[in-house]
Amino acid sequence: MAFTRFESVVLLLPAISFSADQNASSRLTLVLWPPSTIDLLTIGDNVSTGLKTKFANAEVIGDKVHIGAISVGEGAYTGNCSVFGPNVHIGRDAQIGDLTALLSGTIVPDGEIWDGSPARKTGMVDIAALPPVAQASVLRQSVHGVIYVLSYIVILMLGLLPIFPAFYVLYNLDNWIDSKGTVDYEVPWSMLP
Repeated sequence: MAFTRFESVVLLLPAISFSADQNASSRLTLVLWPPSTIDLLTIGDNVSTGLKTKFANAEVIGDKVHIGAISVGEGAYTGNCSVFGPNVHIGRDAQIGDLTALLSGTIVPDGEIWDGSPARKTGMVDIAALPPVAQASVLRQSVHGVIYVLSYIVILMLGLLPIFPAFYVLYNLDNWIDSKGTVDYEVPWSMLP
């Protein structure tokens, strides 16, 4: 059985694990299209990632697969729809703008702002002006967990609501069709084999 290049990449790059330190953004969505090796992805403490951030640390150029690590430093911010190629390092407290593409081998030093496609330095982050990192109490985290679990259960039950009227109709269909209240398909025991 022969595989195309794309199919062989999917088979050769299993998703093992990735490293995300505490307080990483809850909005983190690992986009595995194109397939990437998430065991080479490191995300530091207090990182905030934008929606639809793509960590594409595996790419096929010609007949070769290029794989590289991606690391995001502590306190960094990545904008919405930003794309990271292989061998990219983002320093501590660095900011990556929306729709920014970091090409293979890009190194963003600590505290710099990068923007554009391809990305380039556009300024420096005023680290002293950054607000302190918000910390949720254990009570708040517990309440949120309970709310999420209850919401999940309610949403599952909402999916079943359209089925219940159908059960009611099927259960009473014979009575509605037969006005005498008798069932036409009764078979005496003597007719059974």
